[in-house]
Amino acid sequence: MKKRYKSAWLAEDTASNKEYFEEKLRTFIEHHAISGYGSKESQAIRFKVVTEIGQVRNRSICDVGCGIGKLVDYLRERNVKVEYTGYDISEKIIEKARELHPNNTFEVRNILESMPRQKFDYVFSVGLNFKISDNVQFMKELVRRMFKMAKIGISVSMLSSHTDTKHINKNDFYYDPKLFLDWCLREVSTRCILRHDYLPHDFTLYIYKEASKTEK
Repeated sequence: MKKRYKSAWLAEDTASNKEYFEEKLRTFIEHHAISGYGSKESQAIRFKVVTEIGQVRNRSICDVGCGIGKLVDYLRERNVKVEYTGYDISEKIIEKARELHPNNTFEVRNILESMPRQKFDYVFSVGLNFKISDNVQFMKELVRRMFKMAKIGISVSMLSSHTDTKHINKNDFYYDPKLFLDWCLREVSTRCILRHDYLPHDFTLYIYKEASKTEK
């Protein structure tokens, strides 16, 4: 008998995540605060780094955990045209994203539960750090699925465990960049780049499709 797959993302994680960010949607006016960023500047820095994975202009990109779609604004302000699709698990968040960006595609989707048929040149995940039941296994599962969705590569931004206490938020999870890079090299692709040079409490992994271990 085939073993039933058990996701690292649990029903209670969905409920707590929605409650946390939908409360921010009701509370804050500033778009960066709704998405849980400390400042507009730190949000823009993260967007800059994840989009430096390669030439994203005129490419198709998928923004997993898109929030209210501020990556669209970041790219538009820099005149970078892309074919954009954003996914988030909250109906209310997606409703707001569609209101702010009527010419872009936003869907309520959890890729750990339902993978899209569409492939994208690049797949991004920026700041999915909210503390859940098992963050490490969740992120590994998320990376694997993002990688299957991508034609060229994926870019994943996470909070780093190499930080000082002044940056620590009790609602966030801090990932070990060394362990995550090692896992990616062994289990996903031998073409990886770790960026830990732009903020004192954040890192980004670029993972490229060539030499993939998941599709050999």
